[in-house]
Amino acid sequence: MLQVTSLLVVVCLAALGVSGKAVSQHSAGKLICDGAQAEYRVQDIHVYQQAFPSITNLTELARARVAKVQIGSDPNNPACQAQRYPPLSPVSYQNSYAILVPFNQCGFVEETNPQTQEITYTSRASIVAHYPHPPNMPHITRPITINIPLICRTSGLAHLNVSNQQFWPKVIDGPPHNETFGVTLSAKSRTDVLDNFGEFGRTEVHIVTVELDDAFDDNYNILESRCWATPDANRNNPINYPFISPRGCNDVGAGFVEVDRTAQRVLKFTVAEFWFGEAPAGKVIYFHCDINICTKSDPTGHCTPSCTQSRAASTRGGSRLLISNPIEWHTPNVRPRVVIDRDGHPTRLQ
Repeated sequence: MLQVTSLLVVVCLAALGVSGKAVSQHSAGKLICDGAQAEYRVQDIHVYQQAFPSITNLTELARARVAKVQIGSDPNNPACQAQRYPPLSPVSYQNSYAILVPFNQCGFVEETNPQTQEITYTSRASIVAHYPHPPNMPHITRPITINIPLICRTSGLAHLNVSNQQFWPKVIDGPPHNETFGVTLSAKSRTDVLDNFGEFGRTEVHIVTVELDDAFDDNYNILESRCWATPDANRNNPINYPFISPRGCNDVGAGFVEVDRTAQRVLKFTVAEFWFGEAPAGKVIYFHCDINICTKSDPTGHCTPSCTQSRAASTRGGSRLLISNPIEWHTPNVRPRVVIDRDGHPTRLQ
């Protein structure tokens, strides 16, 4: 069934269409409408359940394959093709395809209601799946295409200045833990402009979202460890900005950073635009987050999210280090609100 998450907008999905077949009202995937972009993510197992619902044997489904997830009607536009996530994951019915799409790309059509000023953005996801091949005969393929409408409705004008949207490509496992072996996290970020942030008024911000992947929602939580930024890819650079301290506490104050936990599996950090005042002149920043994972069944009680520095993290959990791609550190000709000194302390620019 399609899961719909609405952050800044109200989301509505129309009926599913399966090429050449009768359709149902149930769809595959998760759509998140946020700012001026849509995120669409779909697990292989949900595609299989929709494409060939009569096949329920997992051994047989392991021989099926999702070949392509395309947003919009142009099959030759690589920027509109969802990618495997996590990027290095093996093909498995538990894995996902994911894509971030600005509303001005990939065939989204904008329509405004003149009375309510509500804006509707409409496109579609075309998913090509292959029926399970016969045992030991992977060369025999039988494709089917599923068309899923993607519809986002906003209650007013959407943000049109989103940039730097990306899924973070690198995930490094911490020391192995039997309780959390194989559990995966995802992280994404974008740059946006908010009309009012902290004490700054209209401010450019970086929005970082870290979440537990769908398959592990029932049995695990994520506990924040720490997040920081550096002027280069070296996560150990002594010039850094540690804006989230252990257990997810806001290390620098609400005027510079906001922390929002929308569920026990999702963390969102909004960071006012900054620059490293004492670092060599550069055009990019890198974000890093070291995230703890724990089991909901942890008898110690340490798997409850908390910003109490004195409490120890769960001893039954594991950790993941997530690292972003380079991010342009500010919009050209726009002065950042914050300067970071050599000790990682933020100062408001006058």
